[in-house]
Amino acid sequence: MAEASLPLDRLLNGMAGELSQLTDLARDVEHVVAEAVAGRANMSDLRRDLQALDLMTQSLEALAGVARRCTALPSVAGMTVPGAAVLAPVTLADMRTRLAGDEATQGMEAGEVDHF
Repeated sequence: MAEASLPLDRLLNGMAGELSQLTDLARDVEHVVAEAVAGRANMSDLRRDLQALDLMTQSLEALAGVARRCTALPSVAGMTVPGAAVLAPVTLADMRTRLAGDEATQGMEAGEVDHF
């Protein structure tokens, strides 16, 4: 049985959406962390942690931009990838569904979050 193909532009666009949402979450966390630890005694640790969070935010934003620009390339339109093989390692079922292009579950509010 042949594996269903997944349009590359749809996959990259879904990845870009996920990365953009993660960027927004990182920004929210960055702001909250900065507010919450404003009175923390060890400022060098605080500065290092906030710089790492800022790097994560900037990196997520840059990756989302790369994926979005890739989807706009005419050479990408109509290309497909083996959907199941590419998405099988994605352990978050709702994200895997969104990346496959299921419009019914767009947005991160679908599903539950595991807190550790």
